[in-house]
Amino acid sequence: PHGVPHGLPHGFPHSVPHGVPCALGSLGSMQPMAIDLSAPPCTTTVHRPKAPPTQLPPVRPLPDGPRLMSHSTAGVGPVVGEKMANEFSMDSWASRLTFHGAVLRVDMRGMRFTDSQVARWCAWAPALFEPLVKLSQAPLANAVISFAENEIGDEGFGKIAELLTRCQVHCACLDVSRNCLTDKSVCALADLLSKFTSPFLEVRMEDNCIRGSYGITQIAQSLQGHDAYPIWRADAKQYVPILLKLSGNFIEDPAGIPQRLRETMGGLLPCLAEEPLFRDARRRFQCPTLQLPRFEQQRQEGATLGGSSPLLW
Repeated sequence: PHGVPHGLPHGFPHSVPHGVPCALGSLGSMQPMAIDLSAPPCTTTVHRPKAPPTQLPPVRPLPDGPRLMSHSTAGVGPVVGEKMANEFSMDSWASRLTFHGAVLRVDMRGMRFTDSQVARWCAWAPALFEPLVKLSQAPLANAVISFAENEIGDEGFGKIAELLTRCQVHCACLDVSRNCLTDKSVCALADLLSKFTSPFLEVRMEDNCIRGSYGITQIAQSLQGHDAYPIWRADAKQYVPILLKLSGNFIEDPAGIPQRLRETMGGLLPCLAEEPLFRDARRRFQCPTLQLPRFEQQRQEGATLGGSSPLLW
């Protein structure tokens, strides 16, 4: 119909623009013929298979780790805010624990931990400590643990001490410097040292809020009644005292405290030198159990950390 030669598909002429002669003439003729564009175009319905519905990946719930509590991320932008939030995630915690050569190292410095966040960390940590104990087939010994440069108070330090005692994690070095600890934490340290048969080599409590001598006296008493102090260093084949670093606090009369500790320490003064003190096996009873390096350098009331001229006694 409409002048379409026999054998051509219906609708074919409609692909030719209006007014353009077609090379196809009438049957038996080579003359071009006019194309009637009034015929309705051929419409073909294409049935496409339906695509399956898009399956969204399941939403993974956030871990039950701590959230930013006292440090708001408002106004810092999504990237920075997310980075700050991740600092308190369990993945971040796990990345700060290493276990090489049967020695546990925990580096939680500068995490802005408060007491409540330390409590959550202490509830989370045993799940990691227990497999390490099974791997080494012995209690964890000579660990190096740092919670320095946080906002931890006495309650938080008590949680740390409780965790170490319960999980039997012995420390070669425990660093809680630059926090908010008071004399109560020094007393808790005296109790912690008495719970382990192996000696701690170094405890750092610099730049806190310790003021009195009562806790230090308790530590001296605890060490004096402990068979592991002074410490026998098998590598050097000599005895050394425990290093207790308390500089940068607010301890009153730092010059008089060593003299008052003499009676508690069996007539020996605590060592005040910065360099390690060694005594050979023949002079064990001449080695003090306690060393207080830079003990005389204490802050005055109103002094702040990080100043160009710290106010010291």
